[in-house]
Amino acid sequence: METLQQKKNIQYDLFEKNKSDSSPGGSCSSDSDSESHNSVFSTPLPSDIYFVSDKTPEHDGEKKKLKEAEDEMHKLKSQTEAALTKTAALQIQLLSAENSIRLQGEELEKENTNSLMLQRRVVELEAQLEHEKKQVQDLKQEIADRDSELKKLKGAFAIEKWQLETQRDSLAVEIELVHALNAEKDALKLKNESLESEKHDLEGSIQELHGGIRLLEDRIHELHREKQLLITESNEADKLKYRVEVLEEEVAKQAVMISDTAEGKREAIRQLCFSLDHFRSAYEEVRLIKKPTALIFN
Repeated sequence: METLQQKKNIQYDLFEKNKSDSSPGGSCSSDSDSESHNSVFSTPLPSDIYFVSDKTPEHDGEKKKLKEAEDEMHKLKSQTEAALTKTAALQIQLLSAENSIRLQGEELEKENTNSLMLQRRVVELEAQLEHEKKQVQDLKQEIADRDSELKKLKGAFAIEKWQLETQRDSLAVEIELVHALNAEKDALKLKNESLESEKHDLEGSIQELHGGIRLLEDRIHELHREKQLLITESNEADKLKYRVEVLEEEVAKQAVMISDTAEGKREAIRQLCFSLDHFRSAYEEVRLIKKPTALIFN
């Protein structure tokens, strides 16, 4: 009995030891633990445990308990193996999660660095934008000033242009007047030259007429002398009388002709002188009108 009890105690101690070693808290440390558990579960029981006498009723109970213990050990072994497999998978997931967390931390640090850089860049861009806005405002003000100055210049230019156009129109009228006066002057000059030529011709004709008149007067005096001689010569009184009458008629005709011719020449000379005076007066007026215009052009 003492030997059987000792065997039971040894079996129970082994069972408890295997049970405690196969618990979840002690089996999740590493792969070496898994191997140790497997070695424990694979360790065969002492051979003398199975050599129990079949003749006692206690032996059947012990055997049954031993069977149950073995079944429990196999069940625990299966659970332990499943737990170890699950633990290994969880360790892999843990390592992956830690690696992911580390990578995310590095990425977050990079993003923080980029965020700081972007914030600094935003500050720089905002400062640059303010500077650009100020430049734009300055340019707008300068453009407004230039527009105002341009409007003033356009107004002054329009006034000056209007004045120049007015002067141009006035000068054009004066030029047309000068052209007309020059044309009239040329016409008057030609007419004056024609009248001068005609006057010269008339003066020549008058001189010729005066010479003819003097000749006629001399002829009349000669005829008077002849008349006196004829009168004194009584022998030829009739002939002389007839000749005197003929001569008197001829003298009368010549006198009338000379008188008419002289009066016509005098009237022509008077008209010519009047025309010459008129043209001289018109020429002086044209010359006086043209003189201020020439000063304007100079």
